[in-house]
Amino acid sequence: MLKYQSEISRVKGCPNTDFHEIELIAFHFVFKNETNAKKNFLPAIKKNPKRGVGFKKQGQLCRSYSLSMFESKSGAMQFYSNLQKINKNIGKSIGDSLASGQLKRSYGLYGDKREYGHFSFFIYNNIDLNLHFEIIKERL
Repeated sequence: MLKYQSEISRVKGCPNTDFHEIELIAFHFVFKNETNAKKNFLPAIKKNPKRGVGFKKQGQLCRSYSLSMFESKSGAMQFYSNLQKINKNIGKSIGDSLASGQLKRSYGLYGDKREYGHFSFFIYNNIDLNLHFEIIKERL
C-alpha cells in the first residue's frame, strides 16, 4: 500500500499504470538543517497543502503526492541550477543539499520520467527513506 493511499485514491487514475517498482540509485533534494529535515521525504502537497488547491489537472494533483527524484547527480544539479535562475530562494522550498540513495523494489513506485532524468516516486507505507539516503553535496 502507498503512503497517503487514502488521499491518493481520491485522485482518478493515480498513479497511472505506467508506474512500477524499480531498483536504481536516485538523487533527491533535502535540507541539511535538522529542523527542516523532517520535510526531506514529504511529497509537495504534504509540505504545503495549499499547493494542491490550484491544480486543474488530475495529473498535477497526482504527482503532488509523489517525491521528485532524479536518475543522475548531473541531471539533478542542472535542474536545480535552472530553478535558481528563476527563484534565488529555491533552496528554502525544495532543499539546500543533494542526497543519494539506493531505491529498492520494496520502497515504492517509479514513473513519469521527464527532462533531466527527473521522475516521480510514490513511497510505500512504512518506508522511511531518511534511513536509505545520504547527503552527497551540501549547501547548493
